[in-house]
Amino acid sequence: MQDLSLHLKKNPLSQLLGAALKEIRKEIMSSDDVAAGLGVYNSKYRMIESGNLVLPTELVLPLLQLQPFESISFNKLMKYLACNDFLELGLK
Repeated sequence: MQDLSLHLKKNPLSQLLGAALKEIRKEIMSSDDVAAGLGVYNSKYRMIESGNLVLPTELVLPLLQLQPFESISFNKLMKYLACNDFLELGLK
């Protein structure tokens, strides 16, 4: 049986979250503004939006405090991160 993990370049849950964050953000503020609000380099935030980087847990609360993301449920986001952790383990 072929190992499917070799063919996955990006974590699909990270891609989904990144696309959602971009969609919420794009009408209100730039990725530079979000990165500054999170205290990270713009390249790091862009990697999260593109699905190349899993949202670090230390950025969850700062992210949810930024104006465009205030409507995101903390509990749902934490459940996503838990599922994402399991998927990341399977991709390694």
